[in-house]
Amino acid sequence: MKHNVHAVYHLMVRNLIASRRTPLLIVAGIVQPLIWMAVFSQGLSRLTDFDQFRQLGYTSYLSFFVPGIMALTVLNTSIRSGIAMVTDISTGVLDKFLISPINRTTILLGRILADAITMAVQCLIVLAIAFAMGIRPPTGAGGVATMLTLSILLGICAAGFSDYVALRTRNPQVTMLIGINSTLPLLFLSPAFFPRQLQPSWLTTVGRINPVAYVVTSGQNLMNLGFHWGQLLATLGVLALAGTLTLTAAALAFRRATSGSGGGDTVPFGRLGRKLLLLRAKRMMARSAGDAALPVPAALPDN
Repeated sequence: MKHNVHAVYHLMVRNLIASRRTPLLIVAGIVQPLIWMAVFSQGLSRLTDFDQFRQLGYTSYLSFFVPGIMALTVLNTSIRSGIAMVTDISTGVLDKFLISPINRTTILLGRILADAITMAVQCLIVLAIAFAMGIRPPTGAGGVATMLTLSILLGICAAGFSDYVALRTRNPQVTMLIGINSTLPLLFLSPAFFPRQLQPSWLTTVGRINPVAYVVTSGQNLMNLGFHWGQLLATLGVLALAGTLTLTAAALAFRRATSGSGGGDTVPFGRLGRKLLLLRAKRMMARSAGDAALPVPAALPDN
C-alpha cells in the first residue's frame, strides 16, 4: 500500500512537470473561460434589471455566471488529460511505466490527480479575478471552498471520460474532437447562462441527468443565495455516480490497452510489445536448436 502511494505521488509530480512542456494547452484552458467571463458578465449584466431575475435572489450577473465559468475551466482541462495520455502512449513513456514494479492503476491515478491540481490552480485564478471584479458571496470562504471542491470533482469525472476516449482511440485529434463536442453541449444544457426557473421545460428535464447542471446550480446557490443542503447532497450523489462510471470505464480501458483483452499472455502495444515479441522469438529459436528435429532438405523438390 505504501509503495503504491509513493508511486502515485511520483507519477503525479512527473505529470505536473511534463505539463510545463506544453504551456499553451494550460494557458488556453483558462484564457477562454476568462474571456467568456469578461464578455458575458458585461453583455448580459442588464438581466439584473428584470424583476424575474431579481425575484430569484440574483443581484449580480457576474456572481451568477462564475460557477459556469469554473465548470468550463475544469472541462477544458479534462480534455488535456486524454491528449496527454495519448502522448505518453505514442512516445513510449507508458511502455516504460509498464515495465516498472508498480501497480498499473497508479499510472492512471497519477495522471488524474495531476489534472485535478491543475484544475484547482486554474479555478483559483478565475475566482481571484472574479473577486477583483466585485463578487462577494454571502457564504464566505466556506461557500467558495465548497464550490471549488465541486468543480474539481466534476473535472475528475470529465478527465476519466477523456482518458477513456484516449485509451480507446489512441488518437489526439479524435480525443480533442469528442471532448469539445461534449463539453460545450453539457455547459449550454445547464443553467450556466440563465436561471433554471426561466428555462424551457425540456431543458430543465435534460438538466436532471446532466452533472454539469447540478454543479452549476449548487455553485450559483453558494455564490448568491446561501447553502442549500438538499441541492448539495444531490450534486454529490450525481458526481459520485458519474465518477464511478467514467473512472471505472477509464480503468478498464487502461487495463485492456496495457494487457490486452485475452489476458496477461497477450502482447501490449508499442515498444514493449516489440521487445516481448523478440524475446519470444529468441526462446523459440533456443528450443528449436536443442530439439532433435528432422533434418531440413537443402532444396525443396520441384513439383
